[in-house]
Amino acid sequence: MKSNFAGGLLLAGCLTASLLAQMPEGYLDVYVAKVKMGKRAEFDSLNKKEVDANRRNKGDNWLAYELTYGEANTVYYVTARYLRTVVVHVRPGKTLDCEAHLKLNKTASEKANPGIAMLVSQTQAGQALGTYYITTLVKSLADVDQIKPLQEVLGSGYERYLRAIAEDVTSTQILIGKFLPEISNPPDEIVDVDPKFWRPAPPMAAKPAEPKK
Repeated sequence: MKSNFAGGLLLAGCLTASLLAQMPEGYLDVYVAKVKMGKRAEFDSLNKKEVDANRRNKGDNWLAYELTYGEANTVYYVTARYLRTVVVHVRPGKTLDCEAHLKLNKTASEKANPGIAMLVSQTQAGQALGTYYITTLVKSLADVDQIKPLQEVLGSGYERYLRAIAEDVTSTQILIGKFLPEISNPPDEIVDVDPKFWRPAPPMAAKPAEPKK
């Protein structure tokens, strides 16, 4: 991925397989912007200009999303329309144990939730090592409710899993976000999947009022 985004406001990697192929060794580059209270409209306006400049000049690609559950006025630039992310902080020395549990959960979740993508990434810089992001991509918030919970997925093994996690993990956090196409600049292969969503038509101008007779 390029790193010369105009204005230096945001850089992002993408979670989809097609975009990961563009990045060296599959790394994600995530920029988190925490907008000051009362400055969101100004922030969005500036980013729309940056989007236009990068599209016209074949600049960087990124996908932007904001949290609908979590810290307000926080915008993530990365790459479904909604993302449900579980952030897991692992105790030092427990990384391999945690990854073993994640692999078991992945296999069980894929069987119980066919067609729902679950992607896992690990922090390499910017946060403490041993931080994992488990992200599920869905089309709507209703789809989030349809995902079977681990308790149902693991069945009788769930209590054993909880005991293991209590030893391996210091804390977890759940985030739910939605993509913001108006300040995103995805590559063409992403746009082609749903052009109406990623390239929405500008709002129609209001008709001028007719002069009073």
